[in-house]
Amino acid sequence: MVDEQGKYHGAVWFLGKPTLIECPGTAFTCFVRSMNERGQIGMDVINGGASIWEKGVITALTPEGTRSNLNGLNDAGEAVGAIGTLEGPQYAALWNHGVSSVLGPLPGFVNSEAHGINNRGQIVGLSVSFDATNDFRATLWFQGQTVDLGVLNGYTRSQAININDQGTIIGLSFLDRRIGATLWKDGQIHDLGGLPGFTRSYAMAINNRGQIVGMNTVPCPDCNFQHAVLWQGGVIFDLNSISSWDSGAGEDVRLVEATGINDNGEIIANGYNFKTKENHAYLLTPYQKR
Repeated sequence: MVDEQGKYHGAVWFLGKPTLIECPGTAFTCFVRSMNERGQIGMDVINGGASIWEKGVITALTPEGTRSNLNGLNDAGEAVGAIGTLEGPQYAALWNHGVSSVLGPLPGFVNSEAHGINNRGQIVGLSVSFDATNDFRATLWFQGQTVDLGVLNGYTRSQAININDQGTIIGLSFLDRRIGATLWKDGQIHDLGGLPGFTRSYAMAINNRGQIVGMNTVPCPDCNFQHAVLWQGGVIFDLNSISSWDSGAGEDVRLVEATGINDNGEIIANGYNFKTKENHAYLLTPYQKR
């Protein structure tokens, strides 16, 4: 949420009512990245780094002067992201009840970053080369092993975004300006596909039922052409036209990206109101069958 001074704050909604999360100290901007079943919220605080909000208190996970960011949080309170010095390399990190561990990159790569962690402690992210090839590869960390997840056929680079408790992983594959939503399941890599006419497909979250949400876009100058999408049972749906979910957004709103889905099928999405020129968060609730 943005206040009248242009300061960005995190927010949490409970029973339809938003609660503002004030940025700590002199921090001008803070973002909510993840939330678990215990009500803990993983945050990025600009100039403050990876942090956890719990019961109104924000706790920094790294000391001042350390570069860090938080991307994922599981129900045990384990958080993942990246940590490094202001001028040195950056490595994937796991924070377990205040204790940090560094997760190194794949052999031949220099940097790493973790994006998601499930309740089994499996962590996904990417390893980055930062050489002339600018290569990066989807990576899994589990039980002391660092695993190369590979790249979707026809693409050259990959990035893992999230993993559910069954070990199913979603992410992205890249080739030049092409971006493809990607699924890693049972040792196989699958192209999730996209809506007709869209050239970039992003998978952003997955629940334990295998439902996946994200967005499809068409890159063009000075335009806002993107749609929130759902993958279910191997089929992609435009969340602006599907009738099984209620967003209450209205005809003036386009849902542009879906960023989260829980095991009840409730979806968090961002929408743009073409009439008021405003961006708002929306909760999409599946209709109950009668």
